[in-house]
Amino acid sequence: MAKKIKIIVSIILCVLIVGLGIFYINSNTHTMGEKWSKSFIQSINYIKEGKYIDAYNNIKDGDKEEKNIIQTVILHKFGNQFDISMDINEKIGDEADHITDYLTYTYIYSKDPVYQQNIDKMYEEEYQPLFDIKEKIPKDILFDDCQNYYDLYFGYLNLFNGFFKNYEYKVLNQKNELLNKLDQIEEVTNELNTEYEKIIGLHPRSAIPEEYRLVLDI
Repeated sequence: MAKKIKIIVSIILCVLIVGLGIFYINSNTHTMGEKWSKSFIQSINYIKEGKYIDAYNNIKDGDKEEKNIIQTVILHKFGNQFDISMDINEKIGDEADHITDYLTYTYIYSKDPVYQQNIDKMYEEEYQPLFDIKEKIPKDILFDDCQNYYDLYFGYLNLFNGFFKNYEYKVLNQKNELLNKLDQIEEVTNELNTEYEKIIGLHPRSAIPEEYRLVLDI
């Protein structure tokens, strides 16, 4: 008898837990629906699909708070590109280090064209697509105070684009030009980091409601 009572109590508790869960989900969905306009929700859906221009155009004449959130989302999506580009440049740089090694330590390493082939492949398949974001996120859909960051980012991309192409020849025959270009890249990268910290301070992730930060992976 006691065993049957325990089973009944367990079933009742499970039903209550499931019921409370469903109530919470329904209440939360209803609240979100109440708080945000249809235009805002549509803009969020556009962003999920990578349609940033549509997301902005859909909300630009709407509620000021909602427009601010959408622009903040777009800014952070754009800012993620810098991290992606740094990862690609690091991989390219690792291959270039192998070339430097066999040019410097000829008694240890053998010359191997595979490193330059890997570099050229990464520039073609991974680096060039970084410029595609310019079509998806044009400068005029960002906040006005983000224009300088936008220009600096593409300036940085252009400086690094092809920097390690024909690398062996450059190391052997164009050392000064290579070092000067490296100094330019370092300067722009530092300026870009400073500008990024500034705009993220002005438009922090916290301005985006938590549920949308999760949904949009920001």
